[in-house]
Amino acid sequence: MHISPFIKDSKVNEVTLSFQVVPKINAVGRLCNMANVNNVVRYLLSEDPVEVSKLHKQIEEINDRRKKISDQMCNYAMNMVHPEDKVILIQSPGFHEGIIGLVAGKICATYDKPVIVGAQNVDGYKLSMRSPKGFHCMDFLGDFEEFSAIGGHEQAAGFSIDLEAFGRFVQYVKTKSANYSWKKQEESSILIDPSMICIEDIESLDALRPFGPAFKLPMFKMEHPKIKTYYDFQNHKHRRYTLDSGLTCMYFNQPLLNVKLSVNKIQAFEGQVQISEYQGRRQPNFMIEKINYE
Repeated sequence: MHISPFIKDSKVNEVTLSFQVVPKINAVGRLCNMANVNNVVRYLLSEDPVEVSKLHKQIEEINDRRKKISDQMCNYAMNMVHPEDKVILIQSPGFHEGIIGLVAGKICATYDKPVIVGAQNVDGYKLSMRSPKGFHCMDFLGDFEEFSAIGGHEQAAGFSIDLEAFGRFVQYVKTKSANYSWKKQEESSILIDPSMICIEDIESLDALRPFGPAFKLPMFKMEHPKIKTYYDFQNHKHRRYTLDSGLTCMYFNQPLLNVKLSVNKIQAFEGQVQISEYQGRRQPNFMIEKINYE
């Protein structure tokens, strides 16, 4: 199968596939109204180099389009959020139903609350829900009886509702969220010093691979990081911190709320360690998943 053109790193593991391959394959399904999903199968199975190159380019273009639509929808959706809501629910006829799950995930990460995002069409509404750990989506939705289709698990759900039932669903969410109790499940992390993050120690984790949902890559916590400089790029979407020790800490898709918070108030970084490669040079990185503030 031809996955190598998607991969930039010389060493491939489950993280490489998750971040450099899977999103591009998924993009074709998310934007199936703009692309032929069968082309993914043709790309993976074809032995014709010319066809493989052509299909690879098409998939990359669709993924770039997915990124652009995602950014536009996220920016629009963020302006619709009422942060005081216990369960955030927003919808728009302008939303693309293949992207609503990504938008819900982004808002959930920003506000650390359950989020439902819907796209309206002529037949009704397609909705996607994402939640923090500890909040059970399917349990929360379980008492509503007018879904035309539903599926999901603890932290994610997708469902459809007819036009005439949507108002009742909005009221259901308001009523249920007012009385629904849940406790956020904090992930355990290993306290680590920046001086301990080196290529050799990161490579030692390879003996435990592959990591996955039932056997996760260890989460590390770096308390009171001594930040020398920081730099935002892609319109504040991502941030790079450089510590006094020289260690680079990357925060991709940082919540917009974090941009306004003072770096002097940072109490800890939580995330994972990774080796980055650029022009043949390898260096250790700390990949931030969460920042704790004082």
